Amino acid sequence: MENKYFFRTGITFLLSCLISVGIFSQTLVVGSLKNGKPQVTDLAAATTALKGGLPLTAIVSNVFIEREPESRKYFLFCKVGNASISGKAIELRPEGDNLVAFSGPGVEITCDGYNCGSCMPKISGSKVRCVCEDTSHPSDQRCDMLSKVIITIW
Repeated sequence: MENKYFFRTGITFLLSCLISVGIFSQTLVVGSLKNGKPQVTDLAAATTALKGGLPLTAIVSNVFIEREPESRKYFLFCKVGNASISGKAIELRPEGDNLVAFSGPGVEITCDGYNCGSCMPKISGSKVRCVCEDTSHPSDQRCDMLSKVIITIW
């Protein structure tokens, strides 16, 4: 009897948390679809969304949007400087003709290179992967990818 009470209470608590995340989640319109092609329309909002979780000293540049062909999801990509990672991508949600960055739940991908000056997220085949963009390729070069599901606000 006591186990049923704790189970029901736990399920109720989890549902309440999920509903509150949905109600109180923040959204930023960062882009739009023009003739079916994604483009960044608000660079300040895109930069704010991408700097979430990064140090205040991080510099975001080369901001662009691409569509993953297999899942048909849109991702906001950037190059990151002055931080422990060198590239970042976050999932966008289409709302009409707008592309919206949302605080969760969503996917965030970060790239960190070893002996790689520019380790960036790219759509490779049908998935987002981290790729080293350097022209020279030392044998011990590595481009690591960390993929997270985010369910918090920026």
